[in-house]
Amino acid sequence: MKPAGYMFTMVAGQMIGTAKAAYARAKTAAASDRAISSPDPIIAVVFSAVALEAFINEMIEQADIDRAWAPLAASVRAFGAMGKQIEEQRGQIELKVLAAFWTLGRANLDKGKSPYQDFALLVQLRNALLHRRSMMPMKVAADGTFYADPGKLITALPKSVLSEEIESAEGSVAADFTLRISTPAMARWSCNAASGMVNAILDLVPDDGRAPGTFKHMVETAYRPAFSLVK
Repeated sequence: MKPAGYMFTMVAGQMIGTAKAAYARAKTAAASDRAISSPDPIIAVVFSAVALEAFINEMIEQADIDRAWAPLAASVRAFGAMGKQIEEQRGQIELKVLAAFWTLGRANLDKGKSPYQDFALLVQLRNALLHRRSMMPMKVAADGTFYADPGKLITALPKSVLSEEIESAEGSVAADFTLRISTPAMARWSCNAASGMVNAILDLVPDDGRAPGTFKHMVETAYRPAFSLVK
């Protein structure tokens, strides 16, 4: 039996709102920007990544819907079609983001710079948290003490967002990496990494008059305020 109709719901704004609320709590609870805080920075990391993925998926669905009252631009239709194909092939979010730049912006995305660099690190960090291994490789410092190998991901993150409380003499992590990223600075970075990519994609959406009901008006209204940067 076919459904009588469909109701489209957008949750990306709610997800990034959850991440921002976690950042606000972490900022209030911690003694400093790089002090180990409550579990809230981890919540901010996960929900920032979830919000970004929800945004790109919602954009793809909206770009694949016929609007007799407000026809979609050719680039938007191309984005919707390519995004759907990526989903059918179980493609990762990285491919969907690249598809947005290829179709909406007709441009390649520089993977070595922001917003892609921060976006890629955020996705990797989310994956590391969700698929974390309990066995940590250990190294021996020059003074003979043992310390945990932080791995390439933690080393790639900006040092300014990591905890400065648990470094060894080798400048590496002396505890599980989840403690190292449990800072207000990390929570803020995560929110802004997601928001930076969302705003970059919104900037690529062609201007179709921005009248109510048009694709540009819909995505600007739904996402731009929610994905504002935090300080």
